[in-house]
Amino acid sequence: ITSDGEVFENPKNLQKAQSKLKYIQRKYSKNKGKRTKKRLALLHEKVVNKRKDFLHKTSTKLIRENQTICLEDLGVSNMLKNHNLAQAITDVSWSTFVTMLKYKADWYGKNVLKIGRFAPSSKTCNCCGHINKELTLKDREWTCSNCSTVLDRDINAACNIKSFALKNILSGEHTLKNQDELPRLLGVMTPEAHPIGSAVGG
Repeated sequence: ITSDGEVFENPKNLQKAQSKLKYIQRKYSKNKGKRTKKRLALLHEKVVNKRKDFLHKTSTKLIRENQTICLEDLGVSNMLKNHNLAQAITDVSWSTFVTMLKYKADWYGKNVLKIGRFAPSSKTCNCCGHINKELTLKDREWTCSNCSTVLDRDINAACNIKSFALKNILSGEHTLKNQDELPRLLGVMTPEAHPIGSAVGG
């Protein structure tokens, strides 16, 4: 989801193929024939190709429509250690998506900025800056106790990721490919050249 509220629904290709994969795997464990092995390989390949197609289309759209993409360093390797999250993270293929964004940004002369994984992007109200220390992973929407703004968890996080990344530009932590873009990024921004924050639901 982006700071503009645009949602890119993960098609969850691996999850959708699980029942068929398990069926073929059970069959393969009993009958180690080449035909069964080939069917299993083809199904895995189909899942991978569908995922890559989605990632390519999404990354291309984001890069073409925005001057700067702001992301959070999710620490995917650590998240994969959590058995409850591992399959969902694999299905998203976040690392591959970030790689695509980076090389396409280089092609088009755009920027991809990352903020640290420990930045309180979900817990910070993007309107007043108040930090909700009581926020849990189950809370998809919350009301700021300081300014009473009702916040969607993911959109709020994306807005904060964008804000944190732009502050890092001012502090010198991030640099832009084209420094002439700085006034537009931090001041009046055109639809064609505005920064956008991106958050993964969770």
